[in-house]
Amino acid sequence: MVGVTQFLGLPKELTLILIVLSIAIVMATGFAIYRSITRPINRIKQAVREISKGNLDAEINLKGLNRDELGELAYHIDQMKRDLKEKENMKDEFISIASHELRTPIQPILNYVELAKRRLIEPDIAFDTIVTQARRLKALADDILDASRIEGKRLSVNIQFFDINEVIERVLEEKKLALSPEVTISFTPIQDPTVSADKLRIIQVLSNVIGNAVKFTKKGSIEVRCSIIDQYTCLQISVADTGGGIPEEIFTRLFTKFASKSVEQGTEHGTGLGLFICKGIIEAHGGTISGTNNEQGGATFRMTLPLNKRTGMMDLSKTEPTMKIM
Repeated sequence: MVGVTQFLGLPKELTLILIVLSIAIVMATGFAIYRSITRPINRIKQAVREISKGNLDAEINLKGLNRDELGELAYHIDQMKRDLKEKENMKDEFISIASHELRTPIQPILNYVELAKRRLIEPDIAFDTIVTQARRLKALADDILDASRIEGKRLSVNIQFFDINEVIERVLEEKKLALSPEVTISFTPIQDPTVSADKLRIIQVLSNVIGNAVKFTKKGSIEVRCSIIDQYTCLQISVADTGGGIPEEIFTRLFTKFASKSVEQGTEHGTGLGLFICKGIIEAHGGTISGTNNEQGGATFRMTLPLNKRTGMMDLSKTEPTMKIM
């Protein structure tokens, strides 16, 4: 110690004081560092513990956390919690919607069975109503199963050759029954209409998209067009209408679950799964689907399917015939 005192040129007592102060400063600094690490870790641990118990309202206090590893960890855990909460809310909303949709057709079935049983109504009338409501129940069940398959990445497609023009015209004929008298429908087909895809699934997509156009267009026109784009590598089907367009509040989540339910507020029924299922079907074919609002009003939906071996789509002709007014 004397050697150190002589080296520093300080009295022994002052040297001892400096050494003690240095040790104290090091210990205080170490304790502060320890606290700065353990406190956020404890906050994160507590939040994770609450989340694991199902408490998705547990908050992670991000205040004071730097963008270091701990800060990034806390941020991602908080984001995970928000995603889980959103999915939980969507699940609750789905259960509520599905329960309502199930009750809606079940009650008429029970009522008409009872009326027919008591001979208060003609059997044929009761039978027609029961069949209609039973089909509605089946459609709901199919939507739920399709949504489950899409989320689980288990949606399969059954590829076959068919005439895309014929399929579109058939869907248009069906939807014209609900068409407003003040609306016209036109269709531009392609020259060589033979394609290969899942026919029933493509009909399902077209029925939903064209059906929405018919439902929300009270006057004006609906134009359906087939064309070959991207240097003849893709088949595009577009459906343009002059209806009310896509509401701004749901535009960014248009193809998510229940977004179409928001679009259909005030309509007779619907699970809100339609466009979500359409997106899953088109993507299962390796294609894309999009929706935009038109400058002059209304909306346009575009479905694009690749013409390649992976999806089994055939090359189509480069020419297109004249538009048909239906």
